[in-house]
Amino acid sequence: MERGIASFTYSDFTLEYAITGEGEPVLYLHGGHSNCLEQLGIEELAQNGYSVIVPSRAGYGQTSRQIGKSLEKACSFYIELLNELNIDKVHLIAASTGGPSGIYLASHYPERVQSFTLQGAVTKPWQEASVRDAVLSRFLFHPFIERFVWRSLSSLTRFSPDYAFKKIAPAYSTLSYEEIKQRMLARDWYLFDRMTEFQRSG
Repeated sequence: MERGIASFTYSDFTLEYAITGEGEPVLYLHGGHSNCLEQLGIEELAQNGYSVIVPSRAGYGQTSRQIGKSLEKACSFYIELLNELNIDKVHLIAASTGGPSGIYLASHYPERVQSFTLQGAVTKPWQEASVRDAVLSRFLFHPFIERFVWRSLSSLTRFSPDYAFKKIAPAYSTLSYEEIKQRMLARDWYLFDRMTEFQRSG
């Protein structure tokens, strides 16, 4: 599936974005370990007749981090992106830590949103479970270190997908690992492998 990557400048700040597919426009606000090169679900949306627009959120990829000074400012840039692309309305999907931006955009610009989906999204201010977790996550996902963390996880997934998934699964579900595993399909393992291969915040 072909993907076009571009950027535009507004008020001296840059917003990077990618577009995949043709059809009804979807604005996809990615989560914390990603950028406009997000993989999860994009191909499926494009194959079902949607044009998926994924902006790199503030500070991710090549997008200016100053855009993220507030939700108001970040969302004003998403609206300018839609104006730039001559798009009146979009289906809005906000995933993971893209949740607050999606909620703000849908509530303050309802005339630009045709439908709104929260996908495993953060809806409240983020708080780490402990100081230790906060310090560890800031270290592991520092811009100079996170690429090696994801590369290591990707290698582990290739070598032992069952072990890697068992370590990650509790963060995403209240079900036991055995219950989750019973529900897994062959394609789910493939998508898990792709997630660990392509996740990068930049």
